[in-house]
Amino acid sequence: MFHYGILMVIGGHVVGLFIPKPWLEFFGVTEHMYHLGATWLGTFAAVLTVAGLAILIYRRRLTRRVLLVTTVMDKVMYVFLAGTIAFGTTATVLYQIFGGGYDYRGSISPWIRSLYSFQPDPSLMSDVPFFFQLHVLTATTLFLLWPFTRLVHVFSAPLGYLVRPYVVYRSRDNPRGAGSRAPRRGWEKSERPLERSRK
Repeated sequence: MFHYGILMVIGGHVVGLFIPKPWLEFFGVTEHMYHLGATWLGTFAAVLTVAGLAILIYRRRLTRRVLLVTTVMDKVMYVFLAGTIAFGTTATVLYQIFGGGYDYRGSISPWIRSLYSFQPDPSLMSDVPFFFQLHVLTATTLFLLWPFTRLVHVFSAPLGYLVRPYVVYRSRDNPRGAGSRAPRRGWEKSERPLERSRK
């Protein structure tokens, strides 16, 4: 649930933040169409993501073998990931669903795109609603932490999965001794005692 939801969330952000409004209008996407799609599809994606994240945290906290390999950086990552999702969802609900709507494509989107030219304009963010500001702040911090967390796997999977070789498993009781360890006591094949008893 989390992976499907977060992919939908990222796709919506790419369209909303990185594609200028005139470009979408050129392809016939009106403001009303965009608002409906962003609000209702975004809400569905947010519910999916939040539910999936809750399951992941629950599993990491209550499954002992997963908890044992949880690092401090994992916990920090979960805080900022959950904060980013929570603030973004809150902003969507308050301003887009129950409020009159906020046109972030006229403020946050130009500010995001100005980062690529290394000439950010802080004035674009000065009048942005509080929860949108928190959403941007926690997301930016999460991106800075990204290379030092488990989220780095996003850049390595699943592209290599399609072309990687098969994983070869070898039996421990290979007659030629190809296994890395000798079989443990109690795991001998049942045929051996029978063969001895017949003799």
